[in-house]
Amino acid sequence: MAQRLSVQGLAWEWVDGVRIAAMEDIPPEERNDWEAYGVARFRQAPEYVCRVTGCKQVMRRAIEQAASCTEDWVLILQDDAELTDSLNLKLKELLRRVPHQAILTR
Repeated sequence: MAQRLSVQGLAWEWVDGVRIAAMEDIPPEERNDWEAYGVARFRQAPEYVCRVTGCKQVMRRAIEQAASCTEDWVLILQDDAELTDSLNLKLKELLRRVPHQAILTR
């Protein structure tokens, strides 16, 4: 992915993942705040809950990094995203469609 982003002239930065080995490693406030923990089938698949919680934590980290950068815009992708050859052009077209009066908040 790094090579494909670089070829298209897009700057990129890797944000390390968060690996959670066991349900006990998840802070209770985070576990109780996520409705999936209350779904019986998820309680029967703790490895799924650990993976999802790790993904959520790394996304928070990526958003925090994005909030402090000086770029005009930031796109956060999962490591298994599939990029098209024309990603840069498609992103520019999408950004052109954003109304000028749109306000982004944190």
